[in-house]
Amino acid sequence: MCRIIANQQLLDSVRMSAGLALKNSLAKSQSCIGILADQRTKHVIKTNVLPLLATKPRHVANIMSQLVATMAAIDIPRGEGDDIITTLVDNITQRHHPSNVKQVALQTIGYICESTKNALLTAIIDGSRREQLDVGVKIAAIKALYNSLEFIRDNFEIDVERDFIIKVICDAATPNTSSTIELQVAAYECLNKVASLYYEKLEDYMTSTLYNLTLNGMAQTSDSSIVLLSIEFWSTICDIEITRKKENTTPMFSFADKSMISILPTLFKLLIKKHDKLEHDDEWDIPKAASHCLALLASCCKELVVPPLIRFIEKNLLTVEHVDWHQREAAIIAFGSILNGPSKIKMKPLIEQILPTILACIKDSNVHVRLAAAWTLTEIIKESSQVLDQPATLHAIVSAIKDGLGDASQKVSHTACIAIIHCAERLNPSPNKLLIDTGPLSKYTHSIITCLLDNSQTFDLQDDLYMQTVYEAIAAIVKYSTKSSLIGVLLSCVYRLSDKILVYSHRIMRLVSSILLLSQKECNKSMSVLVEDVCLLASAMIISIGPHFECFVSELVPQIGSLMNQDHRLCLIGIGIMSDLCSTIPHIAKPHAPLFMQLLLDSLSNDHLHRDLRPASLSCFGDVAHALGPEFLPFVNTMMMIIQQAGNLQANHNDPEMVAYVDAIRVAMIEAFVGMLQGLGQSAHTRDVFLPHVNGFMLFVNSLVTGNARSDALNQAILGLLGDVARIYGNQVPISMLESVLHDLMISNLKGGINFSNRTKEIAQWAQKPAHYLP
Repeated sequence: MCRIIANQQLLDSVRMSAGLALKNSLAKSQSCIGILADQRTKHVIKTNVLPLLATKPRHVANIMSQLVATMAAIDIPRGEGDDIITTLVDNITQRHHPSNVKQVALQTIGYICESTKNALLTAIIDGSRREQLDVGVKIAAIKALYNSLEFIRDNFEIDVERDFIIKVICDAATPNTSSTIELQVAAYECLNKVASLYYEKLEDYMTSTLYNLTLNGMAQTSDSSIVLLSIEFWSTICDIEITRKKENTTPMFSFADKSMISILPTLFKLLIKKHDKLEHDDEWDIPKAASHCLALLASCCKELVVPPLIRFIEKNLLTVEHVDWHQREAAIIAFGSILNGPSKIKMKPLIEQILPTILACIKDSNVHVRLAAAWTLTEIIKESSQVLDQPATLHAIVSAIKDGLGDASQKVSHTACIAIIHCAERLNPSPNKLLIDTGPLSKYTHSIITCLLDNSQTFDLQDDLYMQTVYEAIAAIVKYSTKSSLIGVLLSCVYRLSDKILVYSHRIMRLVSSILLLSQKECNKSMSVLVEDVCLLASAMIISIGPHFECFVSELVPQIGSLMNQDHRLCLIGIGIMSDLCSTIPHIAKPHAPLFMQLLLDSLSNDHLHRDLRPASLSCFGDVAHALGPEFLPFVNTMMMIIQQAGNLQANHNDPEMVAYVDAIRVAMIEAFVGMLQGLGQSAHTRDVFLPHVNGFMLFVNSLVTGNARSDALNQAILGLLGDVARIYGNQVPISMLESVLHDLMISNLKGGINFSNRTKEIAQWAQKPAHYLP
């Protein structure tokens, strides 16, 4: 018969008949033993038949395919089918084989799987049964069943066979004296796969068997793997039912809706951590699995989850009694997990009620609570962005996010970055991609960018994920920026990049100049705001590129004069630019210092001068004096008159605002005097000429020390002055005067009248060193 099959000279129909006859003979169990038991006979059959899988007539090859599958069904269970498998694999994988050969090989594999699966399933089920005493065999059998589930759909269509398979799995998952955790875990894995593959067949088992088993599994305390797999079972059910509801697929049993009332309390309990450590992002644990399942349950059951959730939150977060951080964290996570489920209208009042508590928790003393609050705030922004529509609420949210950005925990900072990204996306002021004038986030753009850039310095530079999130947050802010906030973004970048911004300096300063020139032609409120921004940008460029700013000074200085004639905010910015030029690049600013002096004197002579300008002007005199150095001498008498007039200003101690203003004036006076001291001290002649003014001014300072309470800024200014006087004049100034002032400052600090900050203490230590070395 084999010779007939292999003889290509014969008619195809004859060869096909011979092939069918041999297949039918082998298919009979008694014949199988008789024919294939003899190794020589089997070798002859295989040698003739296997090459025919590559024969060209497809109808002949189809018969050969069935014949080889029958041979495999006999040999493979006996461990003797390696040659068949090797031939099939080679026919598929060897590139030189034509398409028809590969198709026949794949067809043969399909026949083999179909013919062997029932026998294999019988063996697997037999090894899984309760009567099997060897636990190792049971575990291997359950794992084999797991790998076979895709191929036994026909068996699941038969009620008796399906019942038996489910019973075997549930028996293996149920704890008993002869069971092990490994066996139970393998069985739960099987159940989850059954749920994903055969949802439509589960109705008869969900009301009792599977429901009780998985609910008990979630309450398991001996092994976390069983808890995780039990949670995964219900996550799978919810996932399937969410999809079926969307696609209107039948059957739809609503297992989640029916079981939710029992599952929710269990999930709430599982959200509560049993440890204090922060998990890694990729570490899947019970609280994370419970949160994920809760989110799916909410998406599936919608508003049904809200009443139990409210009770849980009220008990664990909103109660007036002291609640452990574990409960507070769980309640916050629970709220964040369900936001994607119920309708936005249903959730709106609940979000408004709970949001203030969530925002407050971002400052909680416990890092777990802060992280949970930051995550839930992000979920609120993603799922219920209408909360951002109220300006007061948006302000509170942005403030909380900035608190999160500055958190000591990198995880909290990372989560706050994600909140920024979603906030920027949800508040996109121009969905049509047109650049508009302003938007809800415009007023916060600069401060957010600054926080993000500051935050990038504290992150672990080796942690690519966290650094990437910071830059993505910055990119989101820039992407959705409006016209009014773009310069603020640029300003933050200039400060952060420092001298690295030099390559863009000409483009930036052209922008500054063009806007300042335009502002002289157009006078309106929006232009005034824009001018403020570009002037601040100019100041940032001065500080960032230092001496390289020289080529822009001559063009910028005339603009300063124009600013000094504007409203007090622009005038204040103009004073700031003069200070930056004189303090950062004094040798470059020196030729323009006389003009600066004149602008400042004109400003102070204005009877309607806004009072915020007076301290800034006084302080700026010091920067100009430092830049001019000995050449400031002609202005000394004028300056001392101005300082004397300012020193005569007294405050009503019942007026806190006036007290703060007078304190600021005194700080500015000392800063102006220190600038003159440092500038004139560069030459022996001017230093000697200025000495009488030093002695007189020290008497005034002594009166401040023995007076009422002072701000920390004023203490720092006084101490800095004492150090400079001792350093520049040495024994030309009575040491007793310096020591007297220092002594009075220290005594007032020790008595508690003045509380020195750490920075003030550092300046005090520095100020005392020169005095010790006076001859």
